[in-house]
Parts: sequence; structure tokens; C-alpha cells
Amino acid sequence: MKENNLTKVIDAYYQYIEKDLKCKPCDKTLGKSYKFECTKGEISVDRIPLDNGLDLSITSAIGKPFVSFSNTFGVVSLLELGYCISGSMEVTAFPSGKVMKVSKGDAFFSRLDENTTRYDSFFNETIMLSIHFDEALLKGVNPMQWRTFIKHNFGSNHNEVKTAHPSLRVRAEEIVNQSQGELMSYLRIKQSVLGFIVDYFDYQIVSEKNQNDIIHSVKESILENPSEKITIDRLKDKFQMSEYLIQKLFKDSTGKTVYQFIKQFKLELAKTALLQTDKSIIEISNELGYENASKFAHSFFLYTGYTPKRYRSKNK
Repeated sequence: MKENNLTKVIDAYYQYIEKDLKCKPCDKTLGKSYKFECTKGEISVDRIPLDNGLDLSITSAIGKPFVSFSNTFGVVSLLELGYCISGSMEVTAFPSGKVMKVSKGDAFFSRLDENTTRYDSFFNETIMLSIHFDEALLKGVNPMQWRTFIKHNFGSNHNEVKTAHPSLRVRAEEIVNQSQGELMSYLRIKQSVLGFIVDYFDYQIVSEKNQNDIIHSVKESILENPSEKITIDRLKDKFQMSEYLIQKLFKDSTGKTVYQFIKQFKLELAKTALLQTDKSIIEISNELGYENASKFAHSFFLYTGYTPKRYRSKNK
């Protein structure tokens, strides 16, 4: 594996733990474990290298330990995304004096600042996971919005802390549990870590968009051209979101998947057309994009308990 900026910086941090803090790591199935005492407490760190440009660490702090780390690389393409499962953490960057405070339930996103020479970290009964990765990784993970998000959030600022969406907590706990597993857990951990990154970026975008507006837009698209097939890929491109998040938004808001919602909405349009127009069943079927009248009638029957013809005669 070719060494990149991420590997150099992360390796330097663990070399500091080994040499300066005199900590001998223990080999684990999925990586290495570090346990050391420091001012006012004890820290344990499990490191799991997942890929070139992707590194996972899980930190547990007992008491209120303090660790200082010098930045000698001046690299700005390295990012850290993390989640605080319990306790809290406070990181001060020097010489700027900028402080990042993270508490239980917070997700944090930071970029290594080329002008920062030292980071002082204070922990308080903390359990936390950190995902370190190079910006290049995001091009493959979620190319739709990563550039916009980073540019928006990292002008003069180099970190962001927000209360995390509940799904990120589930992802984080999943990763921690998987990290205790055997070698076969490796691929599952990597998948979960990439999923955590995607979810984080997705929810930042959603926080700037009203999910009701998204659902309203889908309805408008159907009304404008009811015969056109609306696909997940089309919605992904339009709203700059992942399929997972789009499906979750619809499920949370309507109780249905995207396709269930679209199907029901079109069948409601069919009910209106049957009662308020004299269009034939074939015409209505074609206008709503069904392959043929038979498939339309079958879907309509499953939805209403009536054939289109019977529904019209009974209610009109």
C-alpha cells in the first residue's frame, strides 16, 4: 500500500504514543490497541487501518486525561469525522487558540490546519470513534455534494460540531461492536464506516432543505408529466442525495418507500380522473404511465378493492 499524507500523519501520532508516552501496542485481529496513562487519567485507542486514505480509531478515556500532539506536516487535505458516544472532549489548536468542544451525541468534522503547530486534547470519561480520511476518498464515496459542503463549512473555520442525527448514533455503535469481532468483520466495518461518512454528508444537506419540499417536488413532477417514470437515480441527481437518504426521508415522512408513494399518488389521480372526467380506462392508464390497461386495473383493484369500471359506476 502506497504511503500517502494520511498514513504519514496518523503513523506519526501513533509513533508519538509509542515513543513519547512509552506505550507498547498490542496486536489485534483487526489492527492494534494502545493503552497508556497520562495526566489525570488513562486512554485506550484501537486503531484499524481500513484502506489507503481511510483509518478508523476508537478512543476510550477513563478519568480526565490530557494529550498533546505536534503537527509537523502542514497538510490540509486530511479530514476527521467522528462521533462522541459518551463523555466529552475538548481540543485546542495552537497558536490560533481555536477550541472544538464535543459532547455525547455530537458528530464532529474537522480538517487538519496547515497553520496549527499543536493540538491539546482534554477528555472526560470519553468513548469516541474517529474516521480519518483524505479528501480524495470522498470523490468515490459521495461525489454529489462533498466539494460544496467542504467549501461551505471550511472557509476560515476548520471544524464543525453538531448534534448528530439518530442514524449516525446507530452507525457509530455498529462500528464499535464490529471492531471487537474477528477478521471476517473487516469488510463489514469498512462498509459501516463508509456508510457513516455518506450519512453524515447527506444529513448536512438535508438540514438545509425542507424534506416536505422534496416530497412536494415529487408530487409536482408527477402532476406535470404523470406518464413519466420517476426513478431513484433521477431523484438522486435532482436533490444531490444518496438513495439511502431519499428512501429514509420518504419512509419517515409518509410511511412508504419512494415507489410506494409514487404508485399511491398516481392511483389517487386515477380515482379523481374516473370520477371527474369521461376519459376511458385505457386513456387514464396511458396518462399515468402504465404499460397497459390490465396492469393498471390490477394495481387499482389491489389499492381500492374495486376495478376501475366498478369504482366509477359505484361513486360517480
